Amino acid sequence: ALHFQLAHGADATYAIELAQKNYALRPNGESATLLAKAYLKAGRLAQARELLATTTETLWRSADTHDTYATVLEQLGDADGARRQQALAAQQRSGD
Repeated sequence: ALHFQLAHGADATYAIELAQKNYALRPNGESATLLAKAYLKAGRLAQARELLATTTETLWRSADTHDTYATVLEQLGDADGARRQQALAAQQRSGD
């Protein structure tokens, strides 16, 4: 349901509600990234940035986490930060 809401749902508030419940049950990098995507969908960029800044400092980060963080930073006008996150996403994908 959460993935569908993020991809196709029109109700960002409901997506956040689902993502928060998911994160509470499974506080890991994937659920944090999904919650950040819900915040992004709702235009809550500061919350997405804060969550992703913390998540990317853990071992639970992934290419998707870095890609999402890059999108958030780009929307906040931080082009340099976005490029750094894109590079980290590429490293994650290549296994470095």
